[in-house]
Amino acid sequence: MVPATAVKQLNGKTVVQVVNAQGQRESRDVTIGINDNVHTQLLTSVSTGEQVIISQQPGSSSSTARHPGPPPV
Repeated sequence: MVPATAVKQLNGKTVVQVVNAQGQRESRDVTIGINDNVHTQLLTSVSTGEQVIISQQPGSSSSTARHPGPPPV
């Protein structure tokens, strides 16, 4: 689960931005699962432990959250 503010609609696709291995922003198409408008479950394209960029208010810097992976079975 990531904060819902991290998930964006771009050109008809659902995307998040992550910090890649080189420390740069990278957009990824994702498939989402449960969304309660506070947190969103990412089903594809982001691995456990990767940093997802969370949107902030205009004029402030971005922050990141780690994707904790799927819920326990």
